[in-house]
Amino acid sequence: MDEAIRRALDELVAAQFALPVDVIGPDTGPDQVPTWDSLAQIQLVVRVERRFSVRLSVDDVMAIETVADLRRALARALGASAPPTPRADPSPRTTVPLHGPSEVYWGSTGLARWVPAGTSRIALVHGPTTTRLPDGAFAGVDAEVRSFTRDRGEPTAAGIERLAAELAAFEPGLVVAIGGGSTIDTAKLARARAEVAHFALDGRALGDTPTWRSRLWAIPTVFGSGAEVSGAAVYARASEASARVVVFSRSLMPDVAFLDPALAREAPARACWAAALDAVAHAVEAATSTLDHPLATGFAHLALRDGERLLARAGTPFGDRERDVAARVGYYAGVAQQHRSVGACHALAHQLGAHGLAHGQAVGLLLGSVIAFNDRHAPGVYDALLASTGIGDLDLLATTIDRAVEATGLVPAPDVLARIEAERVAIARGALADRAAATNPVPLDVAALAAILDAALGRWA
Repeated sequence: MDEAIRRALDELVAAQFALPVDVIGPDTGPDQVPTWDSLAQIQLVVRVERRFSVRLSVDDVMAIETVADLRRALARALGASAPPTPRADPSPRTTVPLHGPSEVYWGSTGLARWVPAGTSRIALVHGPTTTRLPDGAFAGVDAEVRSFTRDRGEPTAAGIERLAAELAAFEPGLVVAIGGGSTIDTAKLARARAEVAHFALDGRALGDTPTWRSRLWAIPTVFGSGAEVSGAAVYARASEASARVVVFSRSLMPDVAFLDPALAREAPARACWAAALDAVAHAVEAATSTLDHPLATGFAHLALRDGERLLARAGTPFGDRERDVAARVGYYAGVAQQHRSVGACHALAHQLGAHGLAHGQAVGLLLGSVIAFNDRHAPGVYDALLASTGIGDLDLLATTIDRAVEATGLVPAPDVLARIEAERVAIARGALADRAAATNPVPLDVAALAAILDAALGRWA
């Protein structure tokens, strides 16, 4: 391989994993790089295909275990050591498998019948204000059921570690997470810390095939995060005033998800609308990301079709009809983003948590400007999505999103917008290091992300 090409490839690997380029060698791989997991490898392949305008063969991609394997795959694609692999689709996209909970149940259903035989201890993980389960949910089950309350607010490393220690001491055979996305994410990561010896937050990657002592059930009470059907979990390193960290492994996927719209009746309407905005953002970004999956694309289109109509009702009471639609939209969009990832909107939103914005609020602030940026630099990128959903007009979609933010009281206060404005370059740098930035349909750099943030602030100033 030409030395200039090898150097450029090593720089891509270093950028993907935030490492100095001089530590990248032929043996560099998942054993040496804790964050090198299945999703990160897909994102790395996308970077390589974009940078060198090639398509790596499926066989070569599946064989990548080290940088040396990646170099050989690129050499073959460039024709250095073998003719390039013929391809029907010239676009530089990578296909990933379809994963999800092994079982998904809809509506009110007794939980007791699904408890695995021999389960002697059940850990019920909930938020400070979310403890309700249907009366007699575990009636007739010969098991100790113990409640564990996660810390208030969004997940933090300290809160996850505390819950992990409690779960390790209890040794449940079943962990049931009931609440919003923050509760489900906390349960995912705490269970992993309690049961997988080599996994550490900001440490060695979880991997895709750990051995679990327990099963994990997810029961959302607010619909939109998609946490119940996702192998991703988000937390803050130090406190809620820290940027968010995304952990991804398909082994974090819940084993079973229960979707019962009635469980959202006690959730505040503002939280429900914010979650709906998050689901729509998942759909829009998944449908246009650089990761391709025809089935996941279909889920994204379904989510946006119904999600846009739901947002058009923002400001009205969040009743049974809205809860039913939100549960379906959250599920569809969750499946889509699990397989196709997201983009600039989520990369930036993960940073804005450090400025006091809830995730759904941050997404609502940003999504219209991200859509405008991508449409300007990649005309037509949203055409298939608009045609499939019947929305037809990109301005109409952006207007619906903006009106939903206004109607539900999610516009940030002027002093918050001013703080974000003052930190916009640092926020953009953090967003560029976020995994979601790598799968945006338009390649990003700090200047591009800062420009998106400027445009978003201008919309709401």
